[in-house]
Amino acid sequence: RFFCRRAKKLMRSAMALATPELPGAFLLRCKDTLLYEAVREGFGLGFVTLIVTILLDLVAWRTVYAMLIRRKSENSNDRMLYLKAILANLLNNLVLGPLIYGALVRFHVYKDLETAQGLPEDSDDALTIFGKGCVVLMTEALGYYLMHAAMHTRELIWMHKFHHKFTCDKIVPMAANAVSVSEYLLAYMLPIVSGAVIAGAGRYSLLWSVGVISSNNLLIHTPWLHDISEKVRQHTDKCLYSRDLDSGI
Repeated sequence: RFFCRRAKKLMRSAMALATPELPGAFLLRCKDTLLYEAVREGFGLGFVTLIVTILLDLVAWRTVYAMLIRRKSENSNDRMLYLKAILANLLNNLVLGPLIYGALVRFHVYKDLETAQGLPEDSDDALTIFGKGCVVLMTEALGYYLMHAAMHTRELIWMHKFHHKFTCDKIVPMAANAVSVSEYLLAYMLPIVSGAVIAGAGRYSLLWSVGVISSNNLLIHTPWLHDISEKVRQHTDKCLYSRDLDSGI
């Protein structure tokens, strides 16, 4: 019981840090306070993801520097690619992600509640929270694997081409969420939503599992860890995927 209380206390502290009060310019209050609070929490998660992405890009400054400044012959194209990556991160992390997370929490986790003052605490104990989160992780891993394989077919390659413009020498953390809207919805969000529904995940289960998924996604796009990620997730298979994309496969 002591462990459960401590785990929940730590979870509440983490959520408090991840959910800053939003100015009205970013998100207008709606009549459904649960939906508003859920979207606000999702915005907090996306905001933290964006900050960590920027910090990791600073750590991987040599690769970023090579893209933006050093390669004079390709400088203009690389700068535009990095700018598009920033815009994609803003859209995915601060708009699409929070809206989908908010809808999932409101209409799945709290579907039986009409209204509440703030988001209620998760009633699950720590072991159940961990177990349900693991189901979300496994479902996401399988769903992403299948969708990633599908996006390397001729029929679906169009939605994956933008992400693969970040070839082996241009892998930076900012590329982690630099994907098309279609890829973000189908390969990133859908497996998580499916896992949450299958597991009957509560908020806390969803929070920690999404945190793990997001962290791993950023780390495997950090240059010195990318070689490891090729073996774990077969991200580029020594750049063969990129050559396949160029050839239209």
